[in-house]
Amino acid sequence: MLKKRFALLLMMALLGIGSGRAWAATLAISDIKAEPVIGYGGTGGNILYIGGMYGATAGKTTFTISRDPQTGNIILSWTGANPVLYFMGGNGTGQYSNTYSASVWTPVASSSDFSAVATVNGVSSITHTGANKQAEFYYKAVPAAVDSVKTQVDPKGNGKTYFETSPAVGKMDISLVAGFNFISLPYIFDTGNDALEKVFGNQLQSGGTPSSADEVYFKSDANSWGMTNAFPKSDGHWYLSAAPASLVTFAVNRAYGYLISVKNSSFTKTNPKKITTVGIVSTADQALALNPGFNAFGVVYPVAVSLDNLGLNSVTNVKSGSVPSSADEIYFKNDPTSWGMTNVFLKSDGHWYLSASPSTATTFGLSLPYGYFYSMKTPGVTINWNRRFQ
Repeated sequence: MLKKRFALLLMMALLGIGSGRAWAATLAISDIKAEPVIGYGGTGGNILYIGGMYGATAGKTTFTISRDPQTGNIILSWTGANPVLYFMGGNGTGQYSNTYSASVWTPVASSSDFSAVATVNGVSSITHTGANKQAEFYYKAVPAAVDSVKTQVDPKGNGKTYFETSPAVGKMDISLVAGFNFISLPYIFDTGNDALEKVFGNQLQSGGTPSSADEVYFKSDANSWGMTNAFPKSDGHWYLSAAPASLVTFAVNRAYGYLISVKNSSFTKTNPKKITTVGIVSTADQALALNPGFNAFGVVYPVAVSLDNLGLNSVTNVKSGSVPSSADEIYFKNDPTSWGMTNVFLKSDGHWYLSASPSTATTFGLSLPYGYFYSMKTPGVTINWNRRFQ
């Protein structure tokens, strides 16, 4: 069967080490170790600049996020006049909303899960002490001058409201178990700040050799099952598993899916290892280039979406068909302990169906924290898929 053949190919690939490609994204930043990646450090703590917030009359405000590595609390910081802060939570599948609703977004000031605002050297901050209550949280900082009209259109926002144009930051918990966990991260990362040591910090098991440490695998070539994998050492840096003295040559980007190999067998579905990532949530379009073969791709946005709503049937070079062998497929790996995957294929009606039962509609969509494989069948061309926020 397809699943067994696919699993065999993956296992063969993971026994060897493939060559990789360094990838540099733009615009965002994330750091789970509360270390500065852009900006400066001061006596008031580390300040991470992650973008401006503009309104017609409010001017510019900086708004940042970091995670306290000792407590796991989320720290929000800003400079200038105090904005009006809002937050929302989710179950970890991707429940972010960029539009304002009083039933979704709650004023931080009305919650007992946040500390009082502290200001040191011109930098104000507040701590979300209840950040462990839900698997995902998102935060918005609306300039006080436009908060009362936050649902009105921002003249500089291309038709978006003041609330929508206010930058959002977020945190996401990921539960890992022993085996190969296929994940994606719905953030944008700046070049340099997209490094594995910045994104994952010291939350994964380190070791002197790849076999004694957790590893991250990056599949950059659709035509090959060879992957570049890297592991963390106790010095806080990541090294190539194929050359343990050489620093890692790839970085993290929201367009891709990544395999995390967890080595400690004590981490199970009932007792998982939890890691937390933080960063900017961007609603900007994301270009994905898919090539013939198996492409590892990420969910891009922290919003769960059905496969039918992706609109792939109208994208050039996407292939639909009446049977799986004649159509593009998407593979879903949600069991780290197994290489068996559920795969679906695209029919000409624009809907996705189970490859194992071609008359049965798909049983999954895109959701956090998973990564996915896209099997492209048409040779010699590229699918240029422009993902848009939904």
